Amino acid sequence: AFGLHAVRRDAHDRHAGRHYFDEIHTIVDQFRDAAWRAIEAACPGVELTSSLPRNMEVNAPGVTKGSGLLALAAHLGLTRAQTMAVGDSGNDRAMIEAAGLGVAMGNATDDIRKIADVTTDDNNHDGVAAAIEKYVL
Repeated sequence: AFGLHAVRRDAHDRHAGRHYFDEIHTIVDQFRDAAWRAIEAACPGVELTSSLPRNMEVNAPGVTKGSGLLALAAHLGLTRAQTMAVGDSGNDRAMIEAAGLGVAMGNATDDIRKIADVTTDDNNHDGVAAAIEKYVL
């Protein structure tokens, strides 16, 4: 009986823990959204992106992966059409849009898949290598 009681208590604690975890995430999301709006209001033109649901990446106006890709291409004497970018989340948007060929990883967020020209395998199945082999080599 003691063992069964311990198993039930453990199951209850795990369920309650998930509930509290979900509540904490909701609160964190609200703070993140408020912080996002506050930075946008205080720093007009700043580049705000995110690679994960609960993070924020802040760059100077005009500083994006896309502008970096095009600057590197120009430095190397390449045209935009000769570039390829592979990404999976919001912080890759400008790069995928700027590239001659924008590639979404198989595990990319829906918004990134929509703007990409093509989709490759996910990150657990060598998606970048597959894209390079298919479109570059």
